[in-house]
Amino acid sequence: MDKRTDSGVSPVIGTFLLLALSVVMITLVTISVMGIMGSYTPVYERSVGFTIDVNSSNDSALITPVSGTDLPFLQSYDVYTDNGHWYSPSPGGVTVDKFNSTVTFINIVGHFPEYVNALVFSGKVAVEGGVIVVVPAGGGYYVVGTDGYNTTTEFADSFNEWYNTYYNTGLNPGDPGYDVVTVSNKDLEFSNENPIIVGDQPIELSPDNIHDLSTGNIKILIKEGGNIVRAPGYYDALLQIGNASDHGVTQVTIEKKAGAPFTLNGSNIDGVTSPLIMVTSKGSLVVQKDATLIVENNLNVNGDGFGGGIYVANNGELVVSGTLRANSNSAKYGGGIYKASGGSVTTQGTGNIIYSGNTAVIAGPNIYNAL
Repeated sequence: MDKRTDSGVSPVIGTFLLLALSVVMITLVTISVMGIMGSYTPVYERSVGFTIDVNSSNDSALITPVSGTDLPFLQSYDVYTDNGHWYSPSPGGVTVDKFNSTVTFINIVGHFPEYVNALVFSGKVAVEGGVIVVVPAGGGYYVVGTDGYNTTTEFADSFNEWYNTYYNTGLNPGDPGYDVVTVSNKDLEFSNENPIIVGDQPIELSPDNIHDLSTGNIKILIKEGGNIVRAPGYYDALLQIGNASDHGVTQVTIEKKAGAPFTLNGSNIDGVTSPLIMVTSKGSLVVQKDATLIVENNLNVNGDGFGGGIYVANNGELVVSGTLRANSNSAKYGGGIYKASGGSVTTQGTGNIIYSGNTAVIAGPNIYNAL
């Protein structure tokens, strides 16, 4: 039942960001909606993010495109819910009525140049008193789990199973294209075109989490090409390197590979309490020559607020021989990078750290060096 306040109180407006992830031929939620959308068959991949501002006093919602790599190319879009269809002839916002507890799903079809139509969001929702809970079609966000993994292959398989379920690829283990994370000598290669959406705790690269790694110093190679993003409602780090309980140091190296860089994206979600990458006291992060690592769009201004992009702990190490880009991150200290006392951040050879649009509430918009 919707909860409303009638006497002398402004309407409660709940705002929610939809991580719009377009999927080729994603299965729609109901047969009736498939019928309605018959002329808009989505066959292209496009990425656009939307906000939903819910006004529970009149059962309406303002849906507005706000982010995504394809936002500049969005010309118009259609919104479909259980209660009808709304069309926005421009990239501006559209007001959807009958947006209450009877709504169980949202599908948004974007229209782009050259007659390209793409399903930019499809998800189940629950609306209760202006609060939205989104469960994307195909299942929930990637869950790291608390028990760890017996082998590196088992660890990689957890990504592959989630990815093919979430994005409804129709592929089975062994099919070409099924594996978006592969293993070779305990090195990981990420090749996911759509993001891995982390929703419960950091992806931890350490013997404590991946049990077949050695108990001494180890090295893990990650090739460029993957991208990891923060899910709505998740406020911790996306990647953790090493664990304080490890006997040795875990070194993670980003290696050059043809294609896109390795990217971690905080999705500009409010309430975050951690950087995107935590390099612990038993961790080392190396960006190899000619490789590129991007950390962007993280708002770590709550809690301690140490580091928007990367936190390097005491005895932790960040070495950049290639390119590290820290874009549009915020923190209390160190919008781009926070280096704790005793930590190390260095560039080698032609290595370069490029800061763009980072801010700090207190000190160090790009990097903060704790004494």
